[in-house]
Amino acid sequence: MAWELYQQGVSKPAIARRLNRHRDTIIEWFKAIEQVGLLAFVESSQQACKVPRPARQVDALTKMWIWQIREREHDCCGQKIACFLEREHGVPVSVPKIYEVLSEKYVIRSKWKKNKVDFGGLFAFTAVDIFSREADAKPMCFCAQS
Repeated sequence: MAWELYQQGVSKPAIARRLNRHRDTIIEWFKAIEQVGLLAFVESSQQACKVPRPARQVDALTKMWIWQIREREHDCCGQKIACFLEREHGVPVSVPKIYEVLSEKYVIRSKWKKNKVDFGGLFAFTAVDIFSREADAKPMCFCAQS
């Protein structure tokens, strides 16, 4: 349909709006059609849609491994879990996916509290000097005043 509209003199941005596609996508389609022809382009795009895609979900066994590594390694971070998974089981899993799996079972620390350690009414602001790699913590009390 895009090619027919183009042959009738409709502009590429108007074709993109009408077909609800990005203008760059339409331009790439026309370049491919001009190179290989309309029939070959349609055939190749139909074949591309038939290729099975890999599953994006993490299977139950991998989830179990992630949780076991987290407990075994004393609540280590997602990067270390990814390293252990790759080394021990040969399973590559992205770090964001690991944190997604961990959040199913554990309460993951929120991003806004990343530099605070919660001890009830006592908080400690932690900092690390990136040059000397020296760490420091300053305890602060935020007690409710009556």
